[in-house]
Amino acid sequence: MNRTGTTGTTGTERVLHALTATILLTSSLVSGAVGEWRTYTRLDIRRIAATENAVWAATGGGIIHSNLDQGTARTYSATEGISDGNVRSVAVDSAGNVWFGTENGGIVRFVKRSGFSQPVLDQTPLLAGEIIGVRALHIDGDSLLYIGHSTGLTVYDLRTKLVLETYYQLGSDGAIRN
Repeated sequence: MNRTGTTGTTGTERVLHALTATILLTSSLVSGAVGEWRTYTRLDIRRIAATENAVWAATGGGIIHSNLDQGTARTYSATEGISDGNVRSVAVDSAGNVWFGTENGGIVRFVKRSGFSQPVLDQTPLLAGEIIGVRALHIDGDSLLYIGHSTGLTVYDLRTKLVLETYYQLGSDGAIRN
């Protein structure tokens, strides 16, 4: 019985069930297959983000998507088109797009599209080659994506698709440079 006195599953319980399934999935090597090719990765969870019907996990071997409505989990690695399997951060915007920061491949996103029950992988990584070591992502409202990376902080405008500012050498001597 949940806190409302009914026997239905609460949103928190659904997230916990999905997270438990995700952890069990990552306790061993997982393979992704396309045709004759196979990719084996170690999926150690680094960050998670939850929506109303999904849990997304950033891992050292790619991305895990747990669908709470269907009770399924799917992995995404280089075989499925992820530019860099070393995924370090995750954030979800108000439109349902899911953003992932990678170690060497920039930012990968799954775009929420009408007619699709799940977000679709955008095959063009954002800022690939411009920033490395994306450690943190934060979305402010509908328009700004803050990207914490190995050399500083970048502010990206989601509407105009332009970098607004990049700050370097944070904390090294107290001075912020842009």
